[in-house]
Amino acid sequence: MKALALDCETTTFNKGDPFDERNLFVLGGYGDNISYSSFTSKDVSGLASAIHAKTLVVLFNGKFDLHWCRNIGISFPIRQPIWDCQLAEFILSNQRWKYPSLDEACEKRGIGKKIDTIKLMYWNNNIDTDMIPPAELEEYLKQDVSLTYKLYLAQLAEFKKPEHASKYKLFRLGCYDLLVLQEMEYNGYLFDKENAIAEATRLEGICADLDNNLLSFFPDIPVNVGSPSHISTILYGGTIKDTVRIPIGEYKTGAKGGHTRYKLLEQEYKLPRLITPLKGTELAKEGFYSTDEDTMKNLKPIGKVKKIIDLLLERRGLEKLRSTYYNGIPDLIEKHHWKDNFVHGSLNQCVAITSRLTGTKPNQQNMPKGCKQFCISRYE
Repeated sequence: MKALALDCETTTFNKGDPFDERNLFVLGGYGDNISYSSFTSKDVSGLASAIHAKTLVVLFNGKFDLHWCRNIGISFPIRQPIWDCQLAEFILSNQRWKYPSLDEACEKRGIGKKIDTIKLMYWNNNIDTDMIPPAELEEYLKQDVSLTYKLYLAQLAEFKKPEHASKYKLFRLGCYDLLVLQEMEYNGYLFDKENAIAEATRLEGICADLDNNLLSFFPDIPVNVGSPSHISTILYGGTIKDTVRIPIGEYKTGAKGGHTRYKLLEQEYKLPRLITPLKGTELAKEGFYSTDEDTMKNLKPIGKVKKIIDLLLERRGLEKLRSTYYNGIPDLIEKHHWKDNFVHGSLNQCVAITSRLTGTKPNQQNMPKGCKQFCISRYE
């Protein structure tokens, strides 16, 4: 089977996010150890004729390039054979090297390195890809294609070694999974941004009421119920420090003449231990203990302490919904300039040591039930 390495150069908003409406496809290239060709968004005929069902398409961080190819109208055959060098590197490392880079993988193997001048002279100086002189960008792209192909050959040889042979089937299956994940990311899902924000506002009001209930247990003490350190102190005892301004007179002259003078005074509030911390939950910061959700749920409080912990857990759950999802997803849509309120989250294969899939921006694998009501189906 003939193999061709493929790489795309784009503008760099949000790291070249293929779904950011501000980004542009600038130049693509493909080749092997013998030949190299480039293509633009206006002329993809060469690539279309070079790649078919019997061509192994070699990529690095393949979903990025597949997304961009699809953006400019290049459709690959169903079940197109691909080889993602980033995924191969991750699996060859026993899933320990998260998000390996092309430069690092090639240098590690003595294959060569990327051309630094593009990053140093242009990207680092806020000159985007579409403003780079075409000849220089072509040279940079050609080197990337060459490195990707050479890395593929090195990985192919490594998979044949006895200690790595059993990983090859896992890798090849992962490449076909990648095609499905790319389709899922590209299609995305429609999110009801306006109603999610309205729900976030409602939860914000509920959280404010919970805060007032919590603070009623600690009158005249400046407790921050959003601070893990303060939560540790109110549950397990300790000291909360606060800096206050004490009026000490007036300025007599100058621009501040007649204005009140203040002195900063540090006050300490000592709180008793309300409940014994669980064994093994000590933190590196001396005198503090874990206050994560699992830890607090495993405590055995009674009376007032149970009420405080129940309020803390309820507040934390609602605040996570509000900040991570109801406000968080609309914020992601705005930050990434995703069109028409579609969410294009990342489904990652090169993170978990167990090889399980992870979801980020947002974590759509573990989306709470309450948030799913704002994910709008395009199918009746």
